[in-house]
Amino acid sequence: MDKYGLKAAAIPSTLLMGLAFSLLSVVKGDVSLAAVALVIGVGNGICGGILNAFSTGLTLRNARTQFLGLWILGTS
Repeated sequence: MDKYGLKAAAIPSTLLMGLAFSLLSVVKGDVSLAAVALVIGVGNGICGGILNAFSTGLTLRNARTQFLGLWILGTS
């Protein structure tokens, strides 16, 4: 697995979503709520497949397809 690529996507997306969720406490109107929701969506889009990539790297080679099938079934 490409460890630097995963970290390069996981850290900014986590920080972006954390910042956006903290901004939810100061939302005062519809426009600011939409802006915060947009930032949360961008952060979620960046980190969309990171959990699957991390779990793929941690599985045994001979049981990878079974594990990923159960992982996706359990997390969907």
